[in-house]
Amino acid sequence: MPPQDTTPGLSCLGCLWKNSGFSPPKILSEASRSAHYTESELLELDFEGSRPRLAELSAQWKEALSQAKDVVALLPLEEVGKCALDRRARLFRGDAAALEQALAQGQIQFHAGSIRGAMPSFLNLEHRSS
Repeated sequence: MPPQDTTPGLSCLGCLWKNSGFSPPKILSEASRSAHYTESELLELDFEGSRPRLAELSAQWKEALSQAKDVVALLPLEEVGKCALDRRARLFRGDAAALEQALAQGQIQFHAGSIRGAMPSFLNLEHRSS
């Protein structure tokens, strides 16, 4: 599961690196089908802090997948493999409702990035008219 400060659907979009064999919906479908664990498998893992209950992990995973599907449904497929950035060129971290509003207002920029690169900077992005 992505860290709590990221949006699962946006992580799904950005992680593809334009691999032609995958799309965000396919990644979510695979994650939904292949992420099933037993209590005995959970007991073999080390956790920082107390061990979570399998039912809690399952509920969190299903909620993350649901949120990711909502976000992915809003994202343009031609932007697969790119980071979604806000007007200040920071990673967008909103939910589906915030993303829908930001897209409608032209407040999202997509950036291809680079493994060797640094975070991009955009000139006059904050001053762009909507």
